[in-house]
This record gives sequence, structure tokens and C-alpha cells, in this order.
Amino acid sequence: MFFNIDGDDGHAIRGWIVLDNPAAEPSLIAVVPGRGEVLIRADIQRVDVRDLGIHTTGKVGFHVDDTAVPGLASLEDLSLLEAESRLLIFRRSTPLHLKKKVYFFDAGILPQNPISQALEQNFTMSYFGSEKHSLETMLVLINNHAVNSILLQGRSNFNRYSSFLNNADFMRIALLREPFEELAERILYLKILGRMRATSPLAPDLAHLGPLIDFAIDVPVDDAKGMLGAFRRLAPELRDRLANPMTRLFGCNIDEQPQRRHVSVALENLASMDVVGTKEGFDLFRDLVAGHLGRNVMVDVAPHRIELAETLGKVLGEIGLVADLLAYDLDLYQFAGEAIVSAFEAGTGLVTRHTEMSTERF
Repeated sequence: MFFNIDGDDGHAIRGWIVLDNPAAEPSLIAVVPGRGEVLIRADIQRVDVRDLGIHTTGKVGFHVDDTAVPGLASLEDLSLLEAESRLLIFRRSTPLHLKKKVYFFDAGILPQNPISQALEQNFTMSYFGSEKHSLETMLVLINNHAVNSILLQGRSNFNRYSSFLNNADFMRIALLREPFEELAERILYLKILGRMRATSPLAPDLAHLGPLIDFAIDVPVDDAKGMLGAFRRLAPELRDRLANPMTRLFGCNIDEQPQRRHVSVALENLASMDVVGTKEGFDLFRDLVAGHLGRNVMVDVAPHRIELAETLGKVLGEIGLVADLLAYDLDLYQFAGEAIVSAFEAGTGLVTRHTEMSTERF
């Protein structure tokens, strides 16, 4: 998807939008709290968009004024969403919103909803699950010149987007997860998807996860020997898909399979970020983020805790096959944790020096 906001002068909001399927007719939904949603067609001729080759006809422009949204000039809270995907493309800013751009690399399969909700209220535009968006959509979000207050959160590949985030002046933060516990959450999440698979309207979207879901269903979480058997039966291609997700996220290119050298790459990439923390050291992570943003944006929140995942993670940690599956992630997590502690004790706020020392072991 491509879109652009030309401007909002209070009385009108102008821009254009091109869908992933350029033959489809784009529409917007105007959302005002306490009111019903308003559908707005984006069918104004935009010769400039056509001439740029972004759309064949250029009938993708929109002009939102008082006719479509009564009282537009007086509305402080107004959002425009793409009608089909409901992707946020515009929201009016308020003085309470931080004038900051942040990408939050959340390395877990399950989103940290309490943290996300606390962060969201501090930014004009917020997007979660960034890995679900296409490359084109992500680049539009990152390079959106019409907004200076934006939060992106998810598991998008670091190497793919790092230079774009740097060029757009994004602050980059990362929260790392203990690998055995994260795998436990992944298995439990896949089990839930398995129960949904037959009846959920999302069933077609789950088709590519079918083999992984079948594996997760086969894992008896209350039987250590049964779990060992399930991992022994794990097909090589599924093993590759489950192995070392954190190293894959921070150290690999988009089509690469994690190798030992990628641990060093991941450590160097983490060292380039503004703030890196762990779930176990969340208080320090929260304070460092607050220092960079000039506001404590995560007051009275903490990462979610799933007792079953914590228990299952400890059992998985006793299985050698699982340790082999996560070998690079375990090294990465250990070295990153040591670097964070070392930097904190030194009062530098950086992880670069300790990380460079750690990578000498590879």
C-alpha cells in the first residue's frame, strides 16, 4: 500500500492512497470517538500520482472536509483508516503526543499488550505487528513525512529496515526474551491457533502454519518424555523454522538461515540501538527508555507473565535437543545480558564495548 497526506489545514485533509491491488477502488473510514464511522471514497483524479507511475489512472485522491465529517475544524481526535485493512493512515496530533519516532523490536511471539497500550497513548500514530505489513507499506510508514510522532512495534527483520529507520531518525529499542520461555510461548500460541483453525475466519491465513500447528498439538506440555519424543520426530524443515528466532530477527538477512556467525552480527546490531533490555531486567529497560524519550511512558506496567509458559520453559531447558535448537539464541541472550549489566555498572548506557569483546569468542 502507498499513501500520502498532503496536508490538514483544519478545514480539510487532503491526500491519496493506492492499494496493494491497484485495480481496487480505495476508500477511507473517518473515525471520531463517540460517532459512527464515515466511509469516504478516494476517487479524485491525481495526475501527479499517475505520472509518477504509482497508479495507472490516478483516481486515488481524497478531500475530507466538513461535508463528509461535520465540525471537522473543531475535532481534536480524528483518525482516517484504509477501509479494508483498517490501517491507520492519518490521525490528528495533540500536545500530549511525544514528538518522537520509535521502533520497538519485541522479540517475543506474543505481543506485550500492557507495554503496547502504555506506549500507544504517547504517540499520534501507533502500529503493532509490523512484521505483517509488506515491505512497501512499511517503507511508507517509516518515511511518512506528515507525522513526527509514531510508534512501530513488532518483529520485522532488523537488517531489512535498519538503514531506513536510521535515515528517518527513528529511536530503536529492543526487548529480548529468555529463549526457552519464548519457545514455550510459541508452542502454546500454536496450540491455541490449532483449536481455532477449523472455525476461525482467519483459517485461510493460518494455512502456512499448518505443519507447525500440528507439531505443537503433538507436544504434551505435561509430559517431559513425551515432549522429547515430539522434538525427536520434528521434521528438518520445521526444525529450521523454529530454530533461533532471535538470532534470525537481529542477525540474519530476510532469506538466511541462522548460523553461528550471525550471533556476532546480531550483537553488533543490538549495540547500535538506543536501548536494549530483557524481560527479566525490565525495570532498567523502562528507565532507560524514559531517559531517551524524556517521559516515563511505561508507568506501572510490566511484561506479561504466563505461568504455564514459565514452567514449560524450564522443562524445555532440560531437553538437550531443544538446547541444540536454540543454541545461537542462548549465546546471544547470554552475551547481550552481560553487556547490558556491564554497561549499566559502568554508567555508560551503551552496550557496544562489551559486545565487541564478546564477539571475539566466535
